[in-house]
Amino acid sequence: MKYIFLFALSITIIAAIITFVLGPIIQGNVYFSSGIFPNGTAIPKDLLSCKKDSDCFAGECCHARFCVNSIGKPDCEGVFCTQECRNGTLDCDYGSCVCVNGRCTAKFVQGASKNQ
Repeated sequence: MKYIFLFALSITIIAAIITFVLGPIIQGNVYFSSGIFPNGTAIPKDLLSCKKDSDCFAGECCHARFCVNSIGKPDCEGVFCTQECRNGTLDCDYGSCVCVNGRCTAKFVQGASKNQ
């Protein structure tokens, strides 16, 4: 009986890893929804709530690494950014802002590389 439980538990863990870790990688997209600013502080929930993808925007003017809703959208008027494409950012179509489970989330394309 003990071995049957351990076997079932092992199958459950393997299925979870395949579903939540390998699945997005195999599909070519990885979602990062940590809810954390780059400085390590939590993003307030009122800045993340959304109903559709168009509710979400880059959370930084240059080389954005996270997404927020219109309340948290930065004013980028007059801000000039470098023209480089940085991995781990929304630069150069490496990622986009989407609404996942009611939260603005950065969707990054794995293995994206563009020379610009």
